[in-house]
Amino acid sequence: MNKDGSIIIVEDDPDDKDIITQILSDIGIKNETITFSNGEEAYNHLTKTATTPFLIISDINMPKMNGIELKRKIRAESGMSLLSTPFILMSTADPADSHIQKATSSVKEYFKKPDNLEDYKKEVQGLIDFWSASMQPYF
Repeated sequence: MNKDGSIIIVEDDPDDKDIITQILSDIGIKNETITFSNGEEAYNHLTKTATTPFLIISDINMPKMNGIELKRKIRAESGMSLLSTPFILMSTADPADSHIQKATSSVKEYFKKPDNLEDYKKEVQGLIDFWSASMQPYF
């Protein structure tokens, strides 16, 4: 896992994209943040860059290629370097939704977008802390 790599944000809602980017800045994250508006844009970037990102945080419901499709495509088609990159799905949907359960294998792979900024910040901070402390590659 490349802990110095960029943090990829895949989010079609400009406000949510700005919120996550601001939260990362507010909590002192030094990693470069790269944003995309859909899974197709993110996948094209990931297949053309030589640098492995630290994290991929993706909305689920997006045009062109949704977050679940992006995760599946990366896991099925990408090289080994991306297999060790944590892929976190986010949505306003309930985590009990069957599509989300099928796409995630652990609680640290999904978070429900909180309704308020303070909870959103705590959720993002928890994800960053968890993956920053992780010593295991992500397969």
